[in-house]
Amino acid sequence: MKEYKPLKRSSNGTRKLKIYKYIKKKVLERDNYKCVKCGLKAEVTHHIIPVWEDRTKINDINNIQCLCNSCHYKIHGYKSSIGNKDSISFIRRPAP
Repeated sequence: MKEYKPLKRSSNGTRKLKIYKYIKKKVLERDNYKCVKCGLKAEVTHHIIPVWEDRTKINDINNIQCLCNSCHYKIHGYKSSIGNKDSISFIRRPAP
């Protein structure tokens, strides 16, 4: 698959948004719009190696996976305050 160089900031962000949408679509298609952890409908794309850790992998399709919100929250150490994966109110879990 085609990889892109890390993007420079643009004044309007148009180029960045177009590439992001293209990559997100390719990742969703690759993973059949399913969460790679549990198999439910994918709702987000997630960088396996965080962008803050390695900026060069920001557009690497092999570093991005599809996740449902519930699995995405688990990976980032959040849990829903009311047990509903669609809730937008979250509580940070204490570090192990």
